Amino acid sequence: MIIKLDLTIDISKLTSYLDYVQKTNPPFMKKNGPWGGWSITSSTGEINDGWQTGEKINDSNISEDEKNKLKEFFSTTKFDKPTPIYNEYIEELLISIKQSFPTLSLTRLRIALLKPHPESTSYWHQDGEIIKGQRAFRLHIPIVTNENCFFEYQHERHHLKADGSIYLIEINQLHRALNLSDKNRYHLIADVSQKLGI
Repeated sequence: MIIKLDLTIDISKLTSYLDYVQKTNPPFMKKNGPWGGWSITSSTGEINDGWQTGEKINDSNISEDEKNKLKEFFSTTKFDKPTPIYNEYIEELLISIKQSFPTLSLTRLRIALLKPHPESTSYWHQDGEIIKGQRAFRLHIPIVTNENCFFEYQHERHHLKADGSIYLIEINQLHRALNLSDKNRYHLIADVSQKLGI
């Protein structure tokens, strides 16, 4: 499920913010694929923290002990410490979202870079623990994208435009992100810290 929120932000301000981030810091890239970016808030205040992967909780190849450690980590760790790229614009953006949606609590704020990659290398996964009757969401604001970038569920494909729109994306059902273009895709992403009754 993808929900478009009834709020539009100034995409030119967000694009300028991305330019500032790119000029001041190299992106942190994960080893297991074309994913990475910059943390705006993290558990340590460092720009390369906050990229721990919650999909491993549902990985059948890891032990129950490892799964329990991951569950404990994600349930007790706060990703709310500002990193060096947290600035007045980000504060302004968060205030705007909070004023429009007071019950929406955001954490682990980051800019996600998805490099071009073929469809065959984008793996299907679920983030976080799957609990019957509960849905987990992540907030996405596309910054730079194109018509060949998609978010997919098993029977749905969505292109999210970089026009100032804000989306809530359900992440504890099977999904994947695709960049089938020849350019990088950038989204501002935040975890929604509570389960939403939608």
